[in-house]
Amino acid sequence: MRTATLLQALLLAACTALPVSAADDLEFFETRIRPLLTEHCGECHSRQAGDPEGDLSFDSRADFLAAAGVAVAGDPDRSLLIQAVRYDGDLQMPPAGKLPPEAIRDLEEWVRRGLAWPDDVRYAETRGHEFDYPIPNAWRYRDWVVQAFNDDLPYDQFVREQIAGDLIDPPRLDPHSGANRSVVGTGFWLLGEEIHAPVDIAQDEADRIDNRVDTFGKAFLGLALGCARCHDHKFDAVSGSLDRTVGGPSVEVYLTEF
Repeated sequence: MRTATLLQALLLAACTALPVSAADDLEFFETRIRPLLTEHCGECHSRQAGDPEGDLSFDSRADFLAAAGVAVAGDPDRSLLIQAVRYDGDLQMPPAGKLPPEAIRDLEEWVRRGLAWPDDVRYAETRGHEFDYPIPNAWRYRDWVVQAFNDDLPYDQFVREQIAGDLIDPPRLDPHSGANRSVVGTGFWLLGEEIHAPVDIAQDEADRIDNRVDTFGKAFLGLALGCARCHDHKFDAVSGSLDRTVGGPSVEVYLTEF
């Protein structure tokens, strides 16, 4: 794939299934998957090159998620992408010739790792810093992301449930247990590095909220909001009041047992 937007959209690293860190997933994508997709897929599946073949475009995350069944997170055998590169049926990609076995294995592993979102929201199950304390119930958010991909959850719903899943009425329910699935998406606000014994508690709390606000902007808007902590953006329509407005939900979720 030959455009920067395409490669950014495909920066969908892992979230579950394999016990590896987000850093490992990112390195795996950058060194093994990105070059493969760049070389073999870009000419045909970018809107910037014209109408994408099969209406399959990777120019944005929304386009990628709209392509139901192309990649089923955690399940390579059900993923059309993997079936095509294996030459399992009539659809065989790339059409110029089958990929080497090691390249196909890399794509299969990428799909087992989840293909997904958590690198964008800096997912981890611990807080980092000196003692790297665990984040209680972080795995519930991880599993929510994988299930959302497997259920082909529409992207707009995927976003709403992370930002304010606790306010959705009626919520999305688990068909077996009846549990509220929408609210689990708000685990997004609970993630992030934290200092375990800050000297200035008020300053540390402000830093934690700021980190969540900035991550929200980068993940959902493609826009850094951190500057608005101190001043209005000079060019974007982002003010300090917006920074504080976005910060509100993170405080509420943070103070709630997840």
